[in-house]
Amino acid sequence: MGTLDSIPLKKIRNLLKKNGWIEYHGKGSHIAFKKDGENRPIVIPVHGKEIVGYCVLQIIKRLKLTRDEFLKNINKL
Repeated sequence: MGTLDSIPLKKIRNLLKKNGWIEYHGKGSHIAFKKDGENRPIVIPVHGKEIVGYCVLQIIKRLKLTRDEFLKNINKL
């Protein structure tokens, strides 16, 4: 899949919410999102205002999107 640049946390958060994920835990250095019908949450490490590329790739996999679909959606935000 290759590498990706860092993406602002705000955009990731908005994209997840747009796709039906609900932020249910945000204390400390991680934010967790859950969604009805999904067994596992998406947990994002927060160590600044941007999410590093390898974490973004994991989020793309969990959302079951292609890289191009993800980038298209994230650029709309």
